[in-house]
Amino acid sequence: MVALKREFKQAIKFVLATEGDDPRVTQLVKLRFYAYFKQGTEGKCTGTRPSIFSPLKRLMWESWNRLGKMKKKKAMQLYIKQLDKLETNWRDPNWKRSKL
Repeated sequence: MVALKREFKQAIKFVLATEGDDPRVTQLVKLRFYAYFKQGTEGKCTGTRPSIFSPLKRLMWESWNRLGKMKKKKAMQLYIKQLDKLETNWRDPNWKRSKL
């Protein structure tokens, strides 16, 4: 589990450091990353559903809530798997953005 947490933290740093206008990173992909991050760090979704007048917060909450009782470990694994699908070489210290 220690190795998984370390890789999860590394993946989070990579995602945050490379945020931008990559067309592969759709709103749905961002919501998945958010949900896996929240589930992996906090566990089951908490709090009340945000108002319809806060559409982004509501989408984020719903994305996280859909994961239900998923274990933190599974969420961390899925976060890393999601990143692997987008950028297979993200672990490489000499990584450069793929040409689209």
